[in-house]
Amino acid sequence: MDIRICLLLAAEAGAALVLLRRSGALPKPAHVLCAALLLTAAFLIGIRGVGFAGLISVFASATAIASFTMTQQMGGDAELAGDIVVSTSALCIVTMFAWSVLFKASSFTDLLSRIDFVNEVAEHDKSVIATLQDLRAQIQSDKDNLESQKSELETRQAELTEQRAEADKLYEQLSADASQMQKMAAAEEASADRIEQEIKNRQETPPTPATSGDYIWPCSARYITSPFGRRTSPGGIGSRNHKGVDIGASYGSSIYATKAGTVIVSSYDAGGYGNYVQIDHGGGNYTLYGHMSKRLVSVGQTVSQGEVIGLCGSTGASTGPHVHYEIWVNRTRIDPLPYLPGYIRCW
Repeated sequence: MDIRICLLLAAEAGAALVLLRRSGALPKPAHVLCAALLLTAAFLIGIRGVGFAGLISVFASATAIASFTMTQQMGGDAELAGDIVVSTSALCIVTMFAWSVLFKASSFTDLLSRIDFVNEVAEHDKSVIATLQDLRAQIQSDKDNLESQKSELETRQAELTEQRAEADKLYEQLSADASQMQKMAAAEEASADRIEQEIKNRQETPPTPATSGDYIWPCSARYITSPFGRRTSPGGIGSRNHKGVDIGASYGSSIYATKAGTVIVSSYDAGGYGNYVQIDHGGGNYTLYGHMSKRLVSVGQTVSQGEVIGLCGSTGASTGPHVHYEIWVNRTRIDPLPYLPGYIRCW
């Protein structure tokens, strides 16, 4: 029979012996005799030797004998001494059995080597666990950062989507207004052609003598925002072949007759000049003032140089308050800039 099975049976017998004695089912002589037999069995197993198991068995026997002797010398109860012998022997045998089975050590040195190995494995496992814990913490931190970045990206995406929707809406609005702007530009060109034809038709009437004196500024502002001739129309509105100059003035500011003469047009042109006034200075010379917010003179009225004839505005094909100013010499449009000293270029 395997020595470890013998040890296990011996340990169980010792435990049963103690229980029987404590319950009174086992008389005192029998208890002492069984204790002696168990002790003898443990000692014989140790003498026979099964490697490290034999060493433990001898140690169990020696421990039991020492416990019994000390109890007797101190005047203890023989029953108590017997229980100590049985219990100590059984405990040592069980310990020997556990070590033999768990570690399978063949000697004490082998046991120490195995224990060192177990400690090394345990330390390595602790190191691995610490590394895994650090890695897990790093993964959690990276996950939190990614969640934060994801939230920021989602917020940014929502903002971009909203901006895109606004841009699309504005584009649709501009696209819808494009045809209307083109119609306004065409209407301004038509107005300019109509006025030019009207000037040419006046050649049939008896000419009036030209008014003496130089031209003055039509307003107090000196900012020229758009010159005479070819240009890029502001906002896509108005003629690309500018018939005069635009002077940037404040809304509602006064507009003056730049030379004395007679008002021949005071009208509203919805498609081009808006509210505008045209003055005949005689000798085939004319001036025109467009985009007024209000006209203050009427057709046939004689005006003197510097007299207020209207107020600055943004009527007709216009992108903001300004004075559109034209000069005609010999019934032909010319560049007004040479007649506007001290102008400030703003185009």
